[in-house]
Amino acid sequence: MPVGTIIQLKTSKDIYAKNFKSGDHFFADLARDITSKGKVLIPAGTLVQIDVLESDNKSRRSSIFIVTVGGFIIDNYLQPVKTETKQEPLKIKPNKP
Repeated sequence: MPVGTIIQLKTSKDIYAKNFKSGDHFFADLARDITSKGKVLIPAGTLVQIDVLESDNKSRRSSIFIVTVGGFIIDNYLQPVKTETKQEPLKIKPNKP
């Protein structure tokens, strides 16, 4: 996967920092194909393990929730990935019924 690849994920449930601690993980679906030079590397719908690096929910307005991609589930096996975590503002799109 190319360095700097931005991935879009979708979840079936809401995620709250207060429900997690550092070292926990959860899963999300890859919302769009990951491609390189026109070739699909990882298809949309692939299950993605998200690792919680930090979760601090002292108050609603100052929660800290830092996560990284732990790996992709391919052929029922976790394929781990190495990432560099870059803190970005959170952009949330509400689920559509």
